[in-house]
Amino acid sequence: MKNLRKLISEILKEQTSLKEAAYTPENFPPDVVIKVYNKDGSWLIQPVVIFNDGKTKEAGALYFSPNVTFGPCHDAFEVTGSSSKIKGLGPLLYDIAIDISSHLGGGLMSDRDSVSPDAKRVWSFIEKNRSDIIKKQLDNLDNELTPKGIDNCDSFVAEKDVNEDEAVRHWSESAMSKVAYRPGMPVIKKLTEIGKIRFDNRSKSMLGL
Repeated sequence: MKNLRKLISEILKEQTSLKEAAYTPENFPPDVVIKVYNKDGSWLIQPVVIFNDGKTKEAGALYFSPNVTFGPCHDAFEVTGSSSKIKGLGPLLYDIAIDISSHLGGGLMSDRDSVSPDAKRVWSFIEKNRSDIIKKQLDNLDNELTPKGIDNCDSFVAEKDVNEDEAVRHWSESAMSKVAYRPGMPVIKKLTEIGKIRFDNRSKSMLGL
């Protein structure tokens, strides 16, 4: 019982911390702009700090691409790498990626090979706290959950979660067994309104902006 209370306390503390720290379009830092690039179908979302003298410095990156390897996976895009040098900005990069991948496909899923602790916290927060995002359940390649094939996807990272997280008793309970989907690009639209997001020509054309 004592260990259970401790686990619940740690989860709540982690979720509260992430919620309080995360930037949104409503509290976006004034000296940062988000740049979006597309090259050969793969995407890069990059926060850039703009200094008073006009100089700029890249402050992280989120890479994602259409999935072509791990199964149908609800036609989701896959995160292939992420980092942020600005505390609290990482979740917003995922929000932008969810907007793009939901507009062009079935949504966004985690890297299928490995997920960093920071990224895992973001995915867990999305699953438990983001009612604005639809979570599509993935099945494994053996059709354990459903007989249909569109949801079949490599489940390695979710299966690994069973051995690493006491709260995950079956791979389907892992946040990495879900696809995050939200149509309408609401976050991109809000960032566009306040002039905080910029697109290269290719990405602008693909998104119809």
